[in-house]
Amino acid sequence: MPRNHRSDHYLFIMHIYRKPHSLFIIPVLLLLWSCGSGDKKTENGKESTTISAPALTLKPTDLSAYGIPLTIQAPDGAIISKEEGSDAVVVRKDRFNVVVSEDKYVDEDATPEQAKETALAEDNKMLNDPDMGMKMEVLKNDPSGYVYMTTNRSGGKIVRFTCYVKKDAKKFVIKENFLDLNDTDKAMETGYGISREEAEQMYNALKQ
Repeated sequence: MPRNHRSDHYLFIMHIYRKPHSLFIIPVLLLLWSCGSGDKKTENGKESTTISAPALTLKPTDLSAYGIPLTIQAPDGAIISKEEGSDAVVVRKDRFNVVVSEDKYVDEDATPEQAKETALAEDNKMLNDPDMGMKMEVLKNDPSGYVYMTTNRSGGKIVRFTCYVKKDAKKFVIKENFLDLNDTDKAMETGYGISREEAEQMYNALKQ
């Protein structure tokens, strides 16, 4: 079965509430980490952290051997595998880690652009919930994809993206591999479970 876009959000919210000691912490000490260093910037008089993601060497990567008739841009040497119990394909190398899956969309007649608008509206409704202490900010909004940042009530941030693609009458969704990339240790160090730089780098490589 295709990976469920909404179930990822449920797992995300439950993950936060089960680990208040990790994602809810905004550190005062900025540490170096394997994907780059953190630089301090001032926003509205407060210090924030910018994570520098390393430059990627990308190459066309054909997924047709895995049942996905798409060629995407991915890092040289990326590992491709099928997600267990699913038709979804995972493409990963270090912090580049994405899931590509066939999806009929909520409305089977929808174009990728229409499916994207529906998903974005649902995300805005779900993730701007004062009762859950959540806030969503759209960082990039393209015809068939978007990048967004969620912030919990204590300031912990996760940046995610969704791309919609149609090829040979089939429809596909490409997302960051949230369950692998959401790093609570990095969140403790930097304030980000998945940084904007990481998410945008993957998104820019994959958007059609």
